[in-house]
Amino acid sequence: EFVVYADAGSAVNEAALASCRRAGFAPVVAHRAPGTAALLALVGAGLGVALVPESVRSMQLTGVVFREVHDALSIDLSLAWLSGDPSPLVGRALDVLRTHGFFDGASRHPVPLPAEDAS
Repeated sequence: EFVVYADAGSAVNEAALASCRRAGFAPVVAHRAPGTAALLALVGAGLGVALVPESVRSMQLTGVVFREVHDALSIDLSLAWLSGDPSPLVGRALDVLRTHGFFDGASRHPVPLPAEDAS
């Protein structure tokens, strides 16, 4: 039995369920959780298993074990920031992301980066 996020249309749910179908099975959803902490609490109570984003591994909960899932579908991400934000933190974060290739020009919905922002 699976524990999933309460929002049936969430990108995480869609990727998790599609990964299960691609692996050849349809998961039985036993519980729906309003957020990650609640989802992990249900898993920790033994009420099911959950496919979660890799970043959730940092949320340690006694007795809950995480295992990498191979060949799972990935989730597309977008970066959000306040247009025209003068904060040097935003600029530094964007510089780091640019350096690591997060902005490769392949965006389906390109938006101007702060240096190009007209506001």
